[in-house]
Amino acid sequence: MNDKPYKYQVVRLKKEFFQSNPHSINMLDPGNPEKQMRRTYLYLDIQKDHYHYLIPFRSHLN
Repeated sequence: MNDKPYKYQVVRLKKEFFQSNPHSINMLDPGNPEKQMRRTYLYLDIQKDHYHYLIPFRSHLN
């Protein structure tokens, strides 16, 4: 059994994410990366065994 600890960090999605993932329809303005990248999307990135689990923060940061 692999008992490596979890790693975690807060990450912000960049323009490249929106361009590479146009199928992300659960965000505001789907299919419009220019408008999407103006918003601040912060996530808690939990890493375990080469997997990343992104948990969104919900807040009005702008």
